[in-house]
Amino acid sequence: MARQLLRHRAVAADPVGKLLAQWLVDYLPFETELSDMLDSARLLLQADLIEEVTRTRLWEMGRRNKAYRIGFLLECPDNLPRKTAARADAQAIANQLTALADTGNRAAQLLIRMSQDEAQSFIAACLDILSGLNSQAEVSAALNAIGRYFVALRDSDEHAQTLQGTLIWAELTLAKQVSLDERYRDPAIYAQLRALYILAHASDAWVTPVFAHSDAGGSVMRKQIEPVITVISVALKSFV
Repeated sequence: MARQLLRHRAVAADPVGKLLAQWLVDYLPFETELSDMLDSARLLLQADLIEEVTRTRLWEMGRRNKAYRIGFLLECPDNLPRKTAARADAQAIANQLTALADTGNRAAQLLIRMSQDEAQSFIAACLDILSGLNSQAEVSAALNAIGRYFVALRDSDEHAQTLQGTLIWAELTLAKQVSLDERYRDPAIYAQLRALYILAHASDAWVTPVFAHSDAGGSVMRKQIEPVITVISVALKSFV
């Protein structure tokens, strides 16, 4: 009941929201369903429902159950407890692309953002989570969280229904971008732009065909979805 009530932002913003949140925190050790762990974490991370010490504890619980950390990706992707430093070439990337970003070019804006500490922390968390997914609910939530982070470059849902469709679209779009601006001909920038186009369309639709024919979890499930997870992981690593 506390989870259902905290889905409403008005309840979360009311003093009763903190009481409901405390009940959820107290019950965390007794949760058995990964989907409930994920949902509780996401809801607890709203606004100022919990103290920083509890927030850190929730993150540490994610060492064993990745569901908790997926909650962070969904609710506060740019404010994770574990911080990763900005890339050493962050300033160089900014110098190279700021003029283009200032024209409203979303790709350039995202490329600059990805070199900074908030995005680097997000990438590190994603790579850790993707290596230890145990349930279909976790997979779906993680893919949706990643797609949401890069949504500024999402073109349409038509070609995003399958990973293969997205890969084909990405290659065609890359060719157009390179012909429009020579800055994208830089091999490193080109690889990162390709990664952005792929990640922007990540969603649970990519694994729906697998899950429609299997209810497996754990290592069996990870093997079934390995082609999707590998593509996403490689794309994320292009920014590290």
